[in-house]
Amino acid sequence: MKLTTPLSLALVAALVVVTMAGFLLIPDAKQLPVRWALDGQVVSTLPRNLALIQMPIATAAIWALIYAVNRWAIPNEGRGPRPRYA
Repeated sequence: MKLTTPLSLALVAALVVVTMAGFLLIPDAKQLPVRWALDGQVVSTLPRNLALIQMPIATAAIWALIYAVNRWAIPNEGRGPRPRYA
């Protein structure tokens, strides 16, 4: 799996733009909902900064995990050169 495809880069750019827009447009003291019950009621809220930074951190963590798996966890058991997935 290649991390730097045009689609991946476009989605990361959109994530950055939406996150920055949230920081610029949402007041600093605002509590944002981050979890809802099945009936649609808000169960949990976080301050604006924590709520907005969750997705960029999760995205970076998933990218790091995919990179690590592609880099170190694919065994090469004498089958010739290791294929490049990333």
